[in-house]
Amino acid sequence: MEQAPEEDFDLQALIDAHRRLAHSDGLFDRFIECICLAEKLKDRLGELTDRRIAELLEAVVCDNLQAFSPGIVICEHAAARLFRSPAGSFTEQGRQNAKEE
Repeated sequence: MEQAPEEDFDLQALIDAHRRLAHSDGLFDRFIECICLAEKLKDRLGELTDRRIAELLEAVVCDNLQAFSPGIVICEHAAARLFRSPAGSFTEQGRQNAKEE
């Protein structure tokens, strides 16, 4: 089951806010607010399918790792495994769409 567009927007807004805070100047405020956002993001991620988690791994995490690093290999393997899970329903078209987002 695909996530509704407004649910994707809410998730992307959480991810974007977390990124902004991680690079803000105020150390204490950044720490407290990042903890709060991280909890909201964890709750939201808990509602997602394996397929959607795999898409996020590829689009949000893998794209920000250095090429040829062990992290990218691990991330791609984890995403592929989630896509193959019964709840992931891997399709090559779905994987390409996730990379284009």
